[in-house]
Amino acid sequence: MPPFSGSHFQEANFTSVEGNYHDHRQVNVHQNYPVWPESDPRHDIENRDFLNELARRSAPGAVANAEERAYAPRCLHETRTRVLNDLGEWSAAEGRWKDAKLLVLTGPAGHGKTAIMQSFSEQLLRKQRVTNVVVATFFFKSTVPDQNQAKALVTTLAYQVAENWPSFRRNIITVIRDNFRILSTSLEHQMEHILVDPITDSQIAPPCPPVTVICAVDGLDECNGDDAQSRVVRLLHTLSKAPNTPHCPRQSA
Repeated sequence: MPPFSGSHFQEANFTSVEGNYHDHRQVNVHQNYPVWPESDPRHDIENRDFLNELARRSAPGAVANAEERAYAPRCLHETRTRVLNDLGEWSAAEGRWKDAKLLVLTGPAGHGKTAIMQSFSEQLLRKQRVTNVVVATFFFKSTVPDQNQAKALVTTLAYQVAENWPSFRRNIITVIRDNFRILSTSLEHQMEHILVDPITDSQIAPPCPPVTVICAVDGLDECNGDDAQSRVVRLLHTLSKAPNTPHCPRQSA
């Protein structure tokens, strides 16, 4: 793939953060992981309560397909095609960025980075319906209280993964059931124990169709404060250590 140049470079810059990661996106999913007797209605209710609590600690409006984002900017037809193609290749472990576990899209304000990320996220969500891809998104927004800070970042990503990956869902329910207070711990502790560890544990299974988890985070510059923004980058770096999770945060240069 040729390097970015000219007007395309003005649209977006890509950075592979510590790009010497090895790409381990394939995960074996165990469909019959024995956590509890699923036939017991009491367990079903209890499990749903745990997921509901995870949802309550999330920011539903920050998700790409939320109603709040119905009028979010998107790329017009046949625009930003090279950037979207490059992102699509990266998400499929192809192209020049295929080995990057953490990819950052940067560019001047007003050059359509949020539109690119919204369009890319919607492409991933369509792909999720027909492939073994699980997508989790978070769009920071400076004017919305639960989206202008990182407090709900981990829980929002985790809930989306749990919605679409049964093995992960069972694992995270076990984590919350064993330590309900975990949802009130630091973001660093949450990242390790309700995202990275359950993803890793979901690999301990016989051969099954592989799953790829892709996280897209937009608008880092709309998260209040430089310290908070740096913290988000560190959190995503931690998440990038999970064996099957490429991430694509977007920030303003």
